[in-house]
Amino acid sequence: MNSCLLGLVLLAQLLAAPEPVRYASQGLVEDKRSDYPLALLQAALAASDGHYPLVETASALKQNRALKLLAENQYIDVVWSMTSVEREQDLLPMRVPIFMGLEGARVMLIHREQQARFNERLADGLLRRMLIGQGHDWVDADILEQNGFSVMRTASYLGLFNLLEQKRIDGFARNVIEIGEEARLMAPRELVIETSWLLYYPTANYFFVSTENVKLATAIEQGLLRLLHSGAMQQMLAEYYADDLARLALAERQLVRLHNRQLPPGTPIANSVLWHPLVQTWLQQSGTAVATD
Repeated sequence: MNSCLLGLVLLAQLLAAPEPVRYASQGLVEDKRSDYPLALLQAALAASDGHYPLVETASALKQNRALKLLAENQYIDVVWSMTSVEREQDLLPMRVPIFMGLEGARVMLIHREQQARFNERLADGLLRRMLIGQGHDWVDADILEQNGFSVMRTASYLGLFNLLEQKRIDGFARNVIEIGEEARLMAPRELVIETSWLLYYPTANYFFVSTENVKLATAIEQGLLRLLHSGAMQQMLAEYYADDLARLALAERQLVRLHNRQLPPGTPIANSVLWHPLVQTWLQQSGTAVATD
């Protein structure tokens, strides 16, 4: 085999070689919050033009640590998280909302005995004075505080359920795609979904990579857009969450619209294909521009 042909063969092998994509282990098998993002990421990479097997890290990482390592281009290659101005300055976002904007819709997980305090006749101002639990480094906590809510922050996700069970907080604001599974797991502890209120603010969860990893960013975005335009992404989202969304009866709840100062100016709000129909309705009702086809 001449040197030119050998070179072409080696180049073809190099181009076809797998490029592992490392993501942070969540640590708890029973924690299902990563099931859909992982399935979507795997599908997006499969729909791209490369070969990107997913590899879970050996140890679990808290969100803040994972984001720091990603910004340094160390140990992990991708994180999925809610966007913010700061995160988009430090990392490279794929601006295709993973949950099609539904993560901005929040309902409360509460102790069963507390429902009477949250009935629909409760004034908005009194709702904001109730003590709401959130993670210490969550963008959600900042948004709630900026909208006048009383927030208790803690470093432990599982600790928030303990605080709720002990009635040291009044509610734990969860997005509508997470709370169904959490309520099922926490039912033996008398924790239930509050039935009257819906908080909403415009936001998006994205896949983020290091600013140095443009090739991976291109592959993920390429795959996501192919899934979106084929309808596969919408179908996957429905398969994971449609039943839980129906049980929440969102249209029957009292809606409280919140401002999101953390929303980056590059958020593609006007591109209606990226947003769930419910989110499009909430955006239009709040006066936020959404282009319709």
